[in-house]
Amino acid sequence: QIIRGLQAAGVDTVFGLPGVHALGLWKALETSGMRYLGFRHEQAAAHAADGYARASRKPAALFLSTGPGALNSLSALGEAYVSSSPVIAISSAIPSKYFGKGKGYLHEAKDLGPAFAAVTKASVRVLNASELIQGLTHVLREAIGGRRRPVFLEVAADVFDADGEGDVDLSAETPRSVRQDEIDQAALLLRLAARPVIWAGGGVLASGASEALTRIAEKIDAPVVTTFMGKGTVPEDHPLCAGTMVRQPEGQELLREADLLLAVGTRFSAMATGNWKMQLPSQLVHIDIDREELGRNYPVRLGIAADARSCLEKIDAALEMDEPASKPEWGSSAAQRVRAASFERARSEGPREMEMLDAVRAAVPPEIHTVHDMTIASYWSAPFLEVTQPGTFHYPYGYASLGFSLPASIGVAVATGRPVVSFSGDGGLQYHDRELSTIAQYNLPVVALVFNDRAWGILKSFSKARYSTTFGLDLRGPDFVALAESHGVPATVAHTPEELGAAVSKAVESNGPYLVEIPGEWRPPPPQSYYT
Repeated sequence: QIIRGLQAAGVDTVFGLPGVHALGLWKALETSGMRYLGFRHEQAAAHAADGYARASRKPAALFLSTGPGALNSLSALGEAYVSSSPVIAISSAIPSKYFGKGKGYLHEAKDLGPAFAAVTKASVRVLNASELIQGLTHVLREAIGGRRRPVFLEVAADVFDADGEGDVDLSAETPRSVRQDEIDQAALLLRLAARPVIWAGGGVLASGASEALTRIAEKIDAPVVTTFMGKGTVPEDHPLCAGTMVRQPEGQELLREADLLLAVGTRFSAMATGNWKMQLPSQLVHIDIDREELGRNYPVRLGIAADARSCLEKIDAALEMDEPASKPEWGSSAAQRVRAASFERARSEGPREMEMLDAVRAAVPPEIHTVHDMTIASYWSAPFLEVTQPGTFHYPYGYASLGFSLPASIGVAVATGRPVVSFSGDGGLQYHDRELSTIAQYNLPVVALVFNDRAWGILKSFSKARYSTTFGLDLRGPDFVALAESHGVPATVAHTPEELGAAVSKAVESNGPYLVEIPGEWRPPPPQSYYT
């Protein structure tokens, strides 16, 4: 029943770790025809499921064992929750006759429910076979309906072996349709604006709305800025794309010049807005699938609770009926001014860092996905690594989970069937370096870039600036080349941009696992207060 329910929800791939109480679930998986990847740690498996869901736009299943095994996944599910990623986590529980009695049964936990409720959209426990269909139906509906987020289903071990009847019914509920007056009002506001700007968040990519948003930008001559989660929504070589520059001074100046902001699929989070100090136009049209986000952080002139793609396509059609507006040129000149000034300043303040990014970009074809950890090289990449294919840039910006990149890259590689380039620092890679064995076992084309400054680099920089100390922030790491090779992954070291470009080209062309270590410090990206 569980396997059939997952398949009905569109799941074709399972990530996880087996456990003694969940072996019945693995038995059902064996003959299901679904793809399965086994991991060394549950947190890594959860990040991989998240990566798969982001790259494929399909839900992914995460199979967990009882108690401590399940709890190992919490921080990764928190990342998936904040980043709106549909991961369906299913764990075993101790046999139902012992549940809640505190007798000390193997892997017994007091109560997993509150822990998982904190990081999922829905958390359900099933202690007998008669409850399974109802519980499974509920979590699957929550995972794939509305704002897609992770869910958790805890199933007693004996239920896996019980005979059950029936299957889940996932027939689609009728979603709220956007009112025509909302579409007409949005189109009118966009048509009347002299200096409109579009702010694109991750919801645009999640709904597949990039083309519709780009058409609207072209019709109203609006520059487009993106959040980290929305990076690449509009190809960054498009003349209207101002890029991921909302926290750059030039991007903030653009927003101050605008007389209207169309924001789509975004929460206006603290990181994107400098703790909400950023000044936005008073004319704000905000579209988000979650009604609670509308007006939460900034007042709106018009808020529309809707899926980004369906709403933007309706607005696009409404604008199609209008006569072309006669306005002074605004969009492309403003967008290119922002990009040119931002890049010029970055090359002045970080010439080596920008040369390194240029080398990676030149070596990685545009259709290849890059996955990023919370590391200084990624902080440079977010604004300055050009992305021309929507949906090929992945970042843990919501929860900011360190250690995300390497395991998430596994999920992305499985979803795309192509090489994936992972950006990690030496500290972040060591969260999950054991998964190099997973990569080798399945011969996955994950190219792991390790930027090794032998420290918690960004923290070291901030602590030195604020408190004149770097106490506790140095790291003694392994020989990463030897470590990779011990797992069966080829590896090399690159010191210069030329060496890095050559190594990455070779790694991508190998179409298999590879690790490239890049020694040396990276300075924080401009502005220096970017992450404070």
